[in-house]
Amino acid sequence: AFQHGVASGDPLQEQVILWTRVTQTPAATVDVDWLIARDPLLTDIVAQGTASASSARDYVVKVDVSGLQAGTSYYYRFFLPDGGSPVGRTRTLPVGDVQHLRIALVTCAQSGSVFNAYARVAERADLDLVLHLGDYLYADADQTLAQYRSRHRAYKADNVELRELHRQHPMIAIWDDHETTNDCYTDGAPAPNAFVGPLWELRKDAATQAYFEHLPIRDNADGSRRIYRDFKLGNLADLFMLDGRFEGRSQQVSGENAAARSDPSRTMLGAEQEQWLADRLRGSSARYKLIGNQTMLGHLNEVTATGAKTNQWMDQWDGYPPARQRLYDVLKGDATHPKIDNVVVCTGDWHNS
Repeated sequence: AFQHGVASGDPLQEQVILWTRVTQTPAATVDVDWLIARDPLLTDIVAQGTASASSARDYVVKVDVSGLQAGTSYYYRFFLPDGGSPVGRTRTLPVGDVQHLRIALVTCAQSGSVFNAYARVAERADLDLVLHLGDYLYADADQTLAQYRSRHRAYKADNVELRELHRQHPMIAIWDDHETTNDCYTDGAPAPNAFVGPLWELRKDAATQAYFEHLPIRDNADGSRRIYRDFKLGNLADLFMLDGRFEGRSQQVSGENAAARSDPSRTMLGAEQEQWLADRLRGSSARYKLIGNQTMLGHLNEVTATGAKTNQWMDQWDGYPPARQRLYDVLKGDATHPKIDNVVVCTGDWHNS
């Protein structure tokens, strides 16, 4: 009944999202019981309830459990009359004086690849959380809500390593492009999966709906699909997760178009998210500031056979130099704002270390 496993995500000091999907769907709506406990045998129960799984959300169950203790591991399970799910483990974020954190970073899970990295992460019993920095799946050919949902289901059904990672650790995730289609931006996508206008909006809406259904990400109270958000990891680190795809990314330009690259009106994050990040960085009192980011922030040159250096990757921040400089300026400080130290950019997209 729970062949896509269980998952948890978006932990806070007193809250966490619990996730599962009902595989067998004999009715339009199915009631699913759940509980969360302090021990793996589920005897010391701290909360329990019933949630509804329906065809409107692809029979996904997401429960936002509150009233938990900070920096604490918990165990949870879902139940139907004919059986229960695997037992999952999760952990709330710490509060106060925190001496260390252990975080796994994963990205770019192309179908057909070997997913042993997920298995190695799942084996660890000492992690606080997992950061997924985009390309959770590759759905370049998918266009409808049904197709995006099918791709999400296939990833979990076919990939025991992914199910085990989700079962063992809470995840904080952001999307990149392949959850929708390659090199997409706010208003479209390039060839060969080129869409603009109403067709693009339908495709983007379908992809982001399926993502919010099938990832243990907290739904926004206003019903939006906004994914940029922040998390406080005690006094040791603040974590800022960005959306470098849909909130304000301008269309990519070719590497040869230097004038277009230098246009200060082009953005990676959009004006509102840029200001949000600047305000959060300047207001952080944590020792470290972690930025979860889809594409490479640092400059990258490719050296040709003749020794020349060329910009090849305009989908990265290299394609948006003024936007990158505005972020650098925030970090460097100015007459009214101090320099921001200990900023660590955690980056997805790249299929190398």
